Amino acid sequence: MPKECSTALPPRAPFYEKGLRFECQAGCSGCCGGFPGYVWLDRESDVPRISRFLGLSEGDFLARYTRVVEGRISLKDLPDQKWNCVMLKEGRCSIYAVRPTQCRTYPFWASNLAARSQWDALADECPGIGKGRIYTQTEIETILDERGAADDSER
Repeated sequence: MPKECSTALPPRAPFYEKGLRFECQAGCSGCCGGFPGYVWLDRESDVPRISRFLGLSEGDFLARYTRVVEGRISLKDLPDQKWNCVMLKEGRCSIYAVRPTQCRTYPFWASNLAARSQWDALADECPGIGKGRIYTQTEIETILDERGAADDSER
């Protein structure tokens, strides 16, 4: 019996196989507002962590700082008409140490890593890209897994 012949190409390595540099830049806050969007919270991990940090019960935190959008929990925007995150205080994230998964995993979202051109375009908006330490391919893929199947079309 003849061997089966495959014409499939071997999988291509992602453009970030040698890693990517990134470090949040002090005072930037460019991804924290200035345009419409949502900061989705995970009920099981983000809500308890942020509530404890703020010294609030989960119920009080949810009532004060969040809204429900299409069945999902999102942080509110400040009433400044600039779509700034409610946690942005004096140009800085007031919960940076415990920020939501969506924020912690930025810019390593699937949509930003789909192609080198996506990442390069994002670098025009994000001053932290190309700076700081190198995240390895393994670290990036771990972050992608942490982010999970969540829709990353938010802020």
